[in-house]
Amino acid sequence: MRLSILKDRGLTFVGLLWLTETIAQSPPAPATPRVLLHEPVITGLTPPGVTVGGTTKWTLSGRNLDGVERLRISGSGVDVLEHKLTAAGQLEVAVRTRVTAEPGIRELRADGPSGLSNLVLFRVDTLNQVEESEPNDDPAHADPLGLNMVASGVLGDRDVDHVRIKGGAGDPFTVEVEARRLGSPLAPVITLLDGAGRSLAQGRDTPGLEGDCRVTSRFPTDGTVIVRVHDALYQGGDAACYRLRVFNAPFATALFPLGGPRGETIDVMASGGTLDVPLHQRITLPDRPGTLVELPPFDGLRGPLIVPHRLVVGTGPDVVETQSVTRLPRGATANGCIEKPGEVDRYLVAVRQGERLQVGIQAASLGSWLDSVVTLRDDQGRQIAENDDPMEVGAPTLLAAWSPGQGAFPTDSLLVQQAETDGDWLIEVADRYGNGGAEFAYRMTVEPVRPDFAVTFQPDLERGESGDDPRILEAAKAQRSVLNLAPGSTRRVTLRIAVDGRIGPIVLRATGLPSGVTAEPVTVRPERGGGRPAATGKLRAPSVTAALILRVAEDAEPAVGELKVTATSTLTDGSTFSRVATVWTLLGSGDETPLRRPLFRELSALPVKILSPSPLGMRRP
Repeated sequence: MRLSILKDRGLTFVGLLWLTETIAQSPPAPATPRVLLHEPVITGLTPPGVTVGGTTKWTLSGRNLDGVERLRISGSGVDVLEHKLTAAGQLEVAVRTRVTAEPGIRELRADGPSGLSNLVLFRVDTLNQVEESEPNDDPAHADPLGLNMVASGVLGDRDVDHVRIKGGAGDPFTVEVEARRLGSPLAPVITLLDGAGRSLAQGRDTPGLEGDCRVTSRFPTDGTVIVRVHDALYQGGDAACYRLRVFNAPFATALFPLGGPRGETIDVMASGGTLDVPLHQRITLPDRPGTLVELPPFDGLRGPLIVPHRLVVGTGPDVVETQSVTRLPRGATANGCIEKPGEVDRYLVAVRQGERLQVGIQAASLGSWLDSVVTLRDDQGRQIAENDDPMEVGAPTLLAAWSPGQGAFPTDSLLVQQAETDGDWLIEVADRYGNGGAEFAYRMTVEPVRPDFAVTFQPDLERGESGDDPRILEAAKAQRSVLNLAPGSTRRVTLRIAVDGRIGPIVLRATGLPSGVTAEPVTVRPERGGGRPAATGKLRAPSVTAALILRVAEDAEPAVGELKVTATSTLTDGSTFSRVATVWTLLGSGDETPLRRPLFRELSALPVKILSPSPLGMRRP
């Protein structure tokens, strides 16, 4: 069910399609001269976390924070008590986290008369945290840190931080760094040293942690361990924050199954890691296929246990793989796992001559460690086709799991093939590198190829009256995750539509806008049959562009809303279907930290704020 699920999320292949699109001309939006230099920009948040039941002091660094009136935080349970501006232009903020706050990653923006800021992330955690103190560049000056605590820090260029932990000889413990998951540009590396400075273990880019790292070890005979933290290339800056979690509580690395049918309650099992026995939890899935469900903490024997996976909602029915060959009906989803190295799971699917079917895997996109390979054979065992990565397929909607900034396509396989005769297909699923274990779960769906489309959107960059002033353009780039609009202004939002197959006109509508902001619906007519793989098998992902023009009334009152774009089309059989457009927003402003590893976050809507008639952001320089 991989393809249809990802299509409901919208496309995530922004960068590639902008290079390969077929452009449909759209009328330009009227120019609205503005100067963006006073809109708030957050370049750093320290510490990038809070503790459930505690009070935390934050420092927000950035530009133009003097007019900030409030902080907007996603979710519930994190309350801002007070904030004040320092002489250095930073914001000092006191926040209280209620005991009912659910652990996980939250979004934060600053808000004031000059607009909403860019997006930053922080973690709600159950562990108490302390901030690093310099100098700690060598083991002799390592900061002391207790078990089941968090050390929060920021790495500068060529910076190395050390902490010292103690425990009983032979006792197990785990060290984990959160950085990439919080929007930090770091590629963290952790090294464990004994009291004499000898290396015990090292960790980097741990599977399932989105580029972060984790190491589990035991205390040596003297009970002392030094933890060294640095960036893989020894880069750093204002935004290069991290959280070093040291704990002896159990954690899970595996989940099964990775989803289920819409609206059903399923039993989900967490295992692996340091769990002695698996944990089970009943999860009720929403009724909308394609929805990605962030898992709540599991109830462990020693408190809440966070499982770094997501569930996906399918249409059903679901089947579970068997030890022998599993018969899989077309349209059904198989929940399987490559449980040991070298294992190959096999499925039989009945096919009819001339029909085109797609075989889709969901694994890495949901947190699995599987780098899947799908092999298709006929009923005589002869290989018909094989697919490792969806890049090999080439149709635009097959690229839906690619996210800009990662620099590569995901490892989930997707294969499209036409049956030459009636009979059975034998489908084999394996790991590309022959690995296996409880962490190598997957979902596989075999279904007919259907026409489809997907949409991404992005506000156009504005230019101030100073022309190409680099300061203004840099400020504009930092605001790509928000729309701050002045009364009487207009703003163009570019839409990218990729089509796979033959569909009718697509109508795109803006919803969620605050009162005083309007946008006329836009209709695009895709090329017939666009988006199918080229005969050569090379990547061919044509798309069309269109524009929504946001218009703010002259008398619009200050307000906050959101821009969500829905797209509806009609198939040749007369049925209609809709997709929600997505936008990839760049995390961080790039002020202090080189964006050699840009990070993006997928959003289904952008915040929109109508500014006061004469906000600070409209000043002339």
